[in-house]
Amino acid sequence: MNERQLNSIKVPASKNYQDFKLGDSLSVRISKTGSKTFRSLVFDGNKLHPITFGKFPDIKLADAKKYNSQLKALAQTKSISLIKHELKLVGITNLFEKLSTKTLDEQESFVEENKTLFSGFVKIWVEHKLKTNQWKNPKTEKNNLGYLENHALPHLGKMFIEDITEDDIVSLLTYDDFVFSKYTTALKVKRNLQQIFALAKSRTHRLRKDNPADFSLEDEQLKPSYQKKPRGFLDPKYAPEIFQKLKDKDNLHDLCLAWQLLHICRPENAVEMEWHEIENLDTNAFEISADKMKGGNPSRWRSELFQPSYDILERLKKFRTNSSRLFPADTKWGHIDHNSPKRTLERVIGKENMPRYRHPDSRNNPTAHGIRHTFKTWATENNFLDEISEAQLAHRKQGMSKIYDHATDPKPRHDMMKKWNEFLNG
Repeated sequence: MNERQLNSIKVPASKNYQDFKLGDSLSVRISKTGSKTFRSLVFDGNKLHPITFGKFPDIKLADAKKYNSQLKALAQTKSISLIKHELKLVGITNLFEKLSTKTLDEQESFVEENKTLFSGFVKIWVEHKLKTNQWKNPKTEKNNLGYLENHALPHLGKMFIEDITEDDIVSLLTYDDFVFSKYTTALKVKRNLQQIFALAKSRTHRLRKDNPADFSLEDEQLKPSYQKKPRGFLDPKYAPEIFQKLKDKDNLHDLCLAWQLLHICRPENAVEMEWHEIENLDTNAFEISADKMKGGNPSRWRSELFQPSYDILERLKKFRTNSSRLFPADTKWGHIDHNSPKRTLERVIGKENMPRYRHPDSRNNPTAHGIRHTFKTWATENNFLDEISEAQLAHRKQGMSKIYDHATDPKPRHDMMKKWNEFLNG
């Protein structure tokens, strides 16, 4: 593309902007208003960073290509945060001269004096959440920190919160197709980022004048055709076959999925099970406390133990260590990964066989969470009352009587769960 072509090119009316590649990791973003902004994609040895450095025609195309090469070379010796900070202060034309005269001591002093690294401000945000009692239970805190640790901190952690731009947020969300492959998680990450930058912008901190995470995914063409992908579920007729393949294995992952099948708990509740939740009860049941229940619901949940559960517990004793977990593992949580049931189901069925095992009404392949829908389908087909099956699923339903509300008492569900256990055992 030459300057004449760049000057005349326009964005289709249906789009708010469009990026055009100019080669060597240089691109120009053209908005529907006609604004043309140069962007360089530089690698710092860890990941790629977009750097916006000027507009056309203020910067000629030939100069933009020269600056792009210089930025890429500069990123090998200087931090991205330092480059963006100085770029904002002196502009692209003076950037390279200024940074070339900065000594290593001066660079380190600059970083040391600036106390608003994104990773540091996240801690301030967490303290604010806890102080204002916005997180009702430890699980909510754990989940929100997990979203940031897994998806935001690897990209933004070492950047200064004043220098982070909307481009950086968009880059985070589009990295490895994150926003398209895990849309609901990406929404939660963006929500947390909006809250963090809103706090940075507040009168308490006054670190920013804007909120770079406060934009519409739809306007940025980052909204997939669905908002919440329906979970696929297993045809109930295949549940016994799956259970038989799992129940006799000396493998924590297989036994965890078998446990979930027996009790129809959520996958995360299965992997987080602890021995005291079983051993502290005098009855033949186990209990999941309120702080582990979805949504921080104040009621605990109990499920009855039948012989197949005792058989699994006997097998699990050989894995018992100093850990309190039923399914211990050397992870930061102390138990097997939350995605273990999903991966185990795919392994046991075989990815190529997944379409055959799904229920005719399921638009997607079976998932571990979808097992709960499988059970609900089975319970309906076997004429069990809706409020009883909903209680086993730990669903709070409007109008449900207190005895079923989050199922604090498993006795009303005894016949249903006894029959379900017999069904799984063939």
